[in-house]
Amino acid sequence: MFSCLILLASCGGGGSSTSSTGSRVSVSASTSNAIIVSGKTRQLTATVSNSPNTAVTWTTTAGTVSASGLFTAPSVNSAIQVNVTATSQADSSKSASVTLTVNPAGAVLAVSPASLSFSRQVGTTNLTPASLSITNAGAGTLTFTGVSDQPWLTLSAGSGTAPFTLEVSPSVSGLKVGTYTGHVTVTGASVTKAVPVALAVTAGPVQHSVSLSWKDNTATNAASYSMYRSTISGGYYGLLAKAITGITYSDQSVLSGTVYYYVVTAVDGAGQESPYSTEVRVAIP
Repeated sequence: MFSCLILLASCGGGGSSTSSTGSRVSVSASTSNAIIVSGKTRQLTATVSNSPNTAVTWTTTAGTVSASGLFTAPSVNSAIQVNVTATSQADSSKSASVTLTVNPAGAVLAVSPASLSFSRQVGTTNLTPASLSITNAGAGTLTFTGVSDQPWLTLSAGSGTAPFTLEVSPSVSGLKVGTYTGHVTVTGASVTKAVPVALAVTAGPVQHSVSLSWKDNTATNAASYSMYRSTISGGYYGLLAKAITGITYSDQSVLSGTVYYYVVTAVDGAGQESPYSTEVRVAIP
């Protein structure tokens, strides 16, 4: 019986050292918010998987952390990053870390996003505004001022109290085709942040047309004319327009990069139609 047990353990490829866990120990750590104010506390959590021993040992690069994962931020005069680590007591080679940003106890200006960009065709109406989120990442009350350095860039407000959504509106009125750059500068809590703004003014699509004319043939007693068009030379013409009373026609429905073939017919007062005219080829650039 004893030999059989040894044989089974050998065939199983494992052993008593791993059978209690089934797989490697792993650790994960988390927090509800990665930003904390100087001197404040934050409860961290850690989860140990694949081990009956779920205890961890907490350590931190700054501040303090209790055995239960309660982190107390250090006192700072400027923002710093702190790594807090949970190490498995079942397997000290397995750990997980949380990176926290510790801000000073006073107000801290935060502006998001870091940049804005717009694009519009020349001569069109103004664009939909974009939003700048202004928040206080520290403590207390934060008031701010906001200015633009370009006449084509306007703000919904020149000042306010965080949290605040500042609407940034570019205008393409009077601008030529090209790329324009500007800045929205937000100042609060003795800090100034400049948000770059890019505006691309593009040319509108080129509108092509084809002007057609022909000689009036009095011998046909034409009461009107009909215009036909095809993309194949010599046939398959489709009716483009009828009851044309003059001897000119402008085709406004052409597409760039296409070759068209035109013919015209005369229609008398009885509705009888003449044969096609000679074909005219037009290539649209």
